[in-house]
Amino acid sequence: MRLVDWLNEHLMTALGPPPTGPYEDVAAEVRGDCPVCRHPMGEHFIDHSASNTVLTCPVPRGGQFDRIEDRPLNEVGMPKRTS
Repeated sequence: MRLVDWLNEHLMTALGPPPTGPYEDVAAEVRGDCPVCRHPMGEHFIDHSASNTVLTCPVPRGGQFDRIEDRPLNEVGMPKRTS
């Protein structure tokens, strides 16, 4: 038996399993303002379903973020290069 297995067996019987945090409560208590649109973070939708997290701001398109160019944007919000 490896040392790690022995420690796990004896510590689990003595201490029990580790406590799991209130993850739902932490996610519900999102506070602060969005660094992009300055709206409260509670108004935003954060999609964690993909490998990259996507933040959807509640600012209507064509509102606060009027663009001079009409080119597509990359993942950072800058116009894509056409080369």
